[in-house]
Amino acid sequence: MNRHHLFPPALLLCLAACSTPGHPGPVETTGMPNTELALQRAIQSTNHDMAEFGALRPTVPVPPITADNAQVPEELRRDVWFVWKGPLLPGVKKLARSIGYTVATRGERQDIPVDINATAPLVDHLRTLGDQAGTRATVAVDPFTDSITVTYNG
Repeated sequence: MNRHHLFPPALLLCLAACSTPGHPGPVETTGMPNTELALQRAIQSTNHDMAEFGALRPTVPVPPITADNAQVPEELRRDVWFVWKGPLLPGVKKLARSIGYTVATRGERQDIPVDINATAPLVDHLRTLGDQAGTRATVAVDPFTDSITVTYNG
């Protein structure tokens, strides 16, 4: 018998024994968490948290009255405790009413939420309300005409 004829089939038999089937499928058993669903829930939770984070507004520190503010009328330098959480315009009107100023508006009115609870000079409260309005509105005080103008930026 020729040994060389048996060698290729024996080699193929040995190589076939070493081969493995394709990649095994996912193992799914009862009680095992589904990673796809867990990832989707984590993404939704993160998106929700980021939306809440994006809605937060930093509290802007109010600078104390300086020599530059010495020209501000006495009624605007008076310390008042002011609490307001709501739209910008009614908050400005509440402050204006307390010192007898009138309020005028320009532009298309928007409900811009503001939140303030502090004791400070009235002019600083108005500055804080304007800072919280950001680029959506401007609060301007004219002490010569005893008026405050809220200009909405469309």
